[in-house]
Amino acid sequence: MHCGHLLPTNYQGKCPACGKEGLSAVVRGRAGVGATAKTVAESISIYYKRNRRYLLLVLALLVAGPLLAAYVGGADGALLGTMVDYTLAAAAFLLHRRAETKVEKIVKESA
Repeated sequence: MHCGHLLPTNYQGKCPACGKEGLSAVVRGRAGVGATAKTVAESISIYYKRNRRYLLLVLALLVAGPLLAAYVGGADGALLGTMVDYTLAAAAFLLHRRAETKVEKIVKESA
């Protein structure tokens, strides 16, 4: 198409309207490129929260255990004193889990 006369796309030869050879074409189109990106940041904070009352109670049980065992057991009752000491140590162990609490703080941020 040189002069505006429309010809079929498979036409070869001179233009019947103007006599020129060659091909001139107008191409119209649309192109686009798109992309998305997402970033996620995660921060984890771990710390231990302490309860002073339970910590003092655990410390008192651990100190008082052997002293109370020696007083209760005396010279003859070593087995009874040992059982008292182990019982107080077990109680201190169970209370220790309440004395310290593990706290995890997870923060997620997305952009």
